[in-house]
Amino acid sequence: MTRSLMFIASSDYDSLLQKGVVDMISERDEGGFFDKVFSIHPLAKKTRKIFINNNHYLYEFGFDRLWFGSSSKFLRYIYSPIYFLIATKQTRSLIIKNNIDIVRSSDPYWAAIIGYFSTLFLKTKFVISIHADWDKRDELDSKLGAPKIFFSRKLIKIIERFLLKKAFRVICIRKSLFKYVINQGVKKENVVYMPHGIDLTNFYNKNEIINKSKFKIISFVGRISRENYIYDVFEIIKFFKNRKDCKFIIAGDGPEFANLKRLTNKYKLNKNKIIFTGFISKNKVASLRRKSSINIVLMGGLSLIEAAASGNPVITYDTEWHSEIIKNNLTGKIVKEGDIKNLIKAIISLLENEKLATELGNNAKEEVVKNYEINNVLQFRADKYNIILGNSNINEITK
Repeated sequence: MTRSLMFIASSDYDSLLQKGVVDMISERDEGGFFDKVFSIHPLAKKTRKIFINNNHYLYEFGFDRLWFGSSSKFLRYIYSPIYFLIATKQTRSLIIKNNIDIVRSSDPYWAAIIGYFSTLFLKTKFVISIHADWDKRDELDSKLGAPKIFFSRKLIKIIERFLLKKAFRVICIRKSLFKYVINQGVKKENVVYMPHGIDLTNFYNKNEIINKSKFKIISFVGRISRENYIYDVFEIIKFFKNRKDCKFIIAGDGPEFANLKRLTNKYKLNKNKIIFTGFISKNKVASLRRKSSINIVLMGGLSLIEAAASGNPVITYDTEWHSEIIKNNLTGKIVKEGDIKNLIKAIISLLENEKLATELGNNAKEEVVKNYEINNVLQFRADKYNIILGNSNINEITK
């Protein structure tokens, strides 16, 4: 019996390549559980078909099909109803032609709209993935933190609630998201826990030269944005301005990058105190994590898992799902959201207590390998997909 999956994501190949996460596309077959995989990017700039492997093709439906659609943001708004009709029709044709078993939308918004209408009146199972508490992201950054329609968060929330209740199952990659989903009216028995699994090979490089300089590295890796509390990170750097035994490395890019560099000059934080690397590859991220004495991840998804996998201590806020990995003084340091004073105290305690730092780092790495290492979660995820397909006991679905 063959099993097939269609994965619809509100992204495009080039942006995933730029973020260094394009390899996640090839992992959508769940270690070979699915014999055929079709990835759909309905919000791309250009239309194309990309070969991933012999059993997996990526289709991007671009705005370039419509007059000046790829170059004019205003026209894209005007075209959006027509464009969604075209994308939905093409997606539905692929579903029927290839007899797709499951269509999984990566968010409860644009991807889910196409997923829902593409599967309407078909036997294909329509499921939605939830990867973030979107209300929290909107609170942190009302402009860029969460999707809107006609600049309205309230309006798109109506659509989100409708789609979540229409989905055959809702997949949460974190247990903390259950509450968010159930509050949208989804029945508990229709919620599936399916954690991220990541390849930790780059974190096992025993021959890598660990930082032996007189400086202890404190790093931030991720999107430089308000929703990642980047200005809280900057307040920390300002506090340690005159401390000579540590320096900060900021790796990544984002909407606040230019302003952060401006503030760096304003407060005269020279290269001996703060270094901006810009975007760096996945291999270099792993290397930086392993060389860091402390990893700061105030808001994180995969970045929190990677930081904990480094074997070095993590400091984070007690928000969203962070406590699922970071337990205070056991697998890291976790402080109240926005409490910069105690963030600074936590950093000082780790800088001055190497034994504690080593213990917390080792404990965090053990936790991540056990619960998130790709080879350790594949069977767990396969079991959940079997339940969705109707091959297992539904009572197991939320465990």
